[in-house]
Amino acid sequence: MRTRGFLLLAIVALGPVAASMSAAQEDPRLHVGRELLGLFLAEKFDEFCARGDEMMLEGFRPPRARITYQTLQNRVGGFQKSEGETLAIEGPNAVVKFRWRFDRGTVDGRVIVDSSNRLAGLWFDRMELLVPPPAYGDPSRFTEYAVTVGGPPLPLPGKITIPNSAGPHPAVVLLHGSGPQDMEQSVGGVQMFRDLAWGLASRGIIVLRFDKRTRAHPMAVKPEEWTPQNEVIDDARAALALLRSRPEVDAKRVFVVGHSLGAMLTPLVVKDEPSVAGAVMIAAPGRSVLDLLEEQTAYVAESDGEVSEDDRRQREVIREACEKIRSGAPEQVVGLVLGQPAGYWARLHAVHPLEIAATWERPMLVLHAERDYQVTRPDAAAWRDFAKAHPRVTWRELAGLNHLLVRGAGKSTPAEYRETANVDESAVAAIADWILARRGAASPTSAPATAPATP
Repeated sequence: MRTRGFLLLAIVALGPVAASMSAAQEDPRLHVGRELLGLFLAEKFDEFCARGDEMMLEGFRPPRARITYQTLQNRVGGFQKSEGETLAIEGPNAVVKFRWRFDRGTVDGRVIVDSSNRLAGLWFDRMELLVPPPAYGDPSRFTEYAVTVGGPPLPLPGKITIPNSAGPHPAVVLLHGSGPQDMEQSVGGVQMFRDLAWGLASRGIIVLRFDKRTRAHPMAVKPEEWTPQNEVIDDARAALALLRSRPEVDAKRVFVVGHSLGAMLTPLVVKDEPSVAGAVMIAAPGRSVLDLLEEQTAYVAESDGEVSEDDRRQREVIREACEKIRSGAPEQVVGLVLGQPAGYWARLHAVHPLEIAATWERPMLVLHAERDYQVTRPDAAAWRDFAKAHPRVTWRELAGLNHLLVRGAGKSTPAEYRETANVDESAVAAIADWILARRGAASPTSAPATAPATP
């Protein structure tokens, strides 16, 4: 889970009144903010966390700070330099904005300093990765346009990738894994959704991808109020509506492609969407999310061959929390579980994708990556057995690929995610071939036009 954790680290109440920049720059809390950032970058997490206010002391302890920094490095590589800090006063707090340059891109963020010079929050707002495009994605064969999924008060920026050939075309919407993902699903040196979009569009399939709500609007609800519905399902259905409105789309061949958490929730998305022709589920959990939490925590702790005392302590904390959630008492869990309230995990624990999928009569393709350490053999076996019992479901294992659909050898580890790589073409071909073979049995809500239109 280290590589999949939320990057939203604390929620603070910011007042609406901002001071002038000149007054802000004279505030001594700019120096305090720089000190705090220096401690974080030096990996002095005990000192960093000890400077927190009451909420940070409770919810952001050294093990979590360490995991957060490792997650950041997994995404953008090693730290190179700071490109400067600026300060603004927002209510009682000072907000020190910074930009850090890493091996594979830049990160913009904020550290919050309260009126007592205490750490009141740390946010990573924007990440720009330098990841080369896949060789199989041919830009001459498609055009990308900026779009907006949904509308006020929570619009989501997105992109639609449309083949340049005459349409209408089959179309897919991509659903993210866990965490506040951007539209590319950027993890480490991989931009998974960019690669899928370019690869599928090069093969004649329209692709819609968008920033996840937890990234675009992290304060849309309180942390304890995030649910599968408001985190994924509502926006997935808004994305489907957008696709159906496009004249380039063959409305009889609209598909959902979900990855990890997105795959787990895909049956919930499609079960009340009669216009969806089929679904592709990549790295779909076949067990309780709590089983995955415990399993991944243990795997990551042991992946470097050395289990620290902090690792043992975190495993025990997670084990105890999962036991309480399973017993129906998430309110007894003290603090956060991998950055989220226990109630959040309880709501995911209540989702049973296999049972929901059994009630949906459309075709499904379930893909399991052979080297996936996050969604593993027991999950693959559950879906493989499900496919045997349901002829409309195709199960397939992708040899040599990891959770991000990147090719490798041996055991997959968190360090592998740091390497710049592309989704393997075999995964793109598996999805494209299956979609292109489906001629659509859905009842569209509107008839498509017979010629492409200019967005």
